[in-house]
Amino acid sequence: PNPIRVLLRALNDRIDVIKSENANVLVLTSSLYDDFFFPLMIDVWFAWSHVTVTQHTLFNRTTSETLLSVLDNLSGANPNHRAELGNGQVRVVVSFQHYLFRLFLRLQKGFLSCTTFPVPVQPVRDLLVQMALRIQTWWLKRALPDMCSFDGLCVPIYSVANLPFSFFYPLPHLLGFFLSEASRALSCSLDVLLPLDVVPLSTFDPYHFDPNRLNTRFAAFLLEFPLSTQVFAAQVYAGLWKRSEQDLLIQVEEYKREVAHNG
Repeated sequence: PNPIRVLLRALNDRIDVIKSENANVLVLTSSLYDDFFFPLMIDVWFAWSHVTVTQHTLFNRTTSETLLSVLDNLSGANPNHRAELGNGQVRVVVSFQHYLFRLFLRLQKGFLSCTTFPVPVQPVRDLLVQMALRIQTWWLKRALPDMCSFDGLCVPIYSVANLPFSFFYPLPHLLGFFLSEASRALSCSLDVLLPLDVVPLSTFDPYHFDPNRLNTRFAAFLLEFPLSTQVFAAQVYAGLWKRSEQDLLIQVEEYKREVAHNG
């Protein structure tokens, strides 16, 4: 069997079990993280030290689907609520964030190595479209109860008082990087790499959408995570999260540091 796919499937299966026991939310306790997640993330990190393995992970259809399932499953992990976090939980969140960015770097290196010489556009586009479809589905299905319509465009409602916030949305982060690099390296416009269906505003129904076609509103979903992260950081700095302010300041600063150093 494919070793990297076996590792990714083991990770995905474990995430499914944890979420099924916790209202479909991934919350990592210290024991879960130390005994299972951290060792497995290190195994994946070492496997991706070989660029050919990373390329296979990204562009082999079966393996890439497993990877995207893992990244999709991590969306919304370790959400912050308006309550104090224990010291152990803060350590887990910061460590998880740190090593997840290390994995991102390996994926970015593998992707860049595929776009530094002439390659067919189709495999790259297939990967980008599959990532984008998962992001669109996540927002339209999971965030739909908390969405409103503004001039025909469905956008998530972000409420610091009611909604938990997570720093873990890997797919938008990686897709933004991949789109930027692929557009530059392959000399392709974004509409070639990520073709969108043009659906009139008056006919778009978020409750009944085709999961295999990207809607023109996709840009709003892709931008939602970085924008909400900036809003959340501003709220923390403004003192709106009093109960867990110190814990969240640590998370915000760590996130900003990782993005600044590792993109």
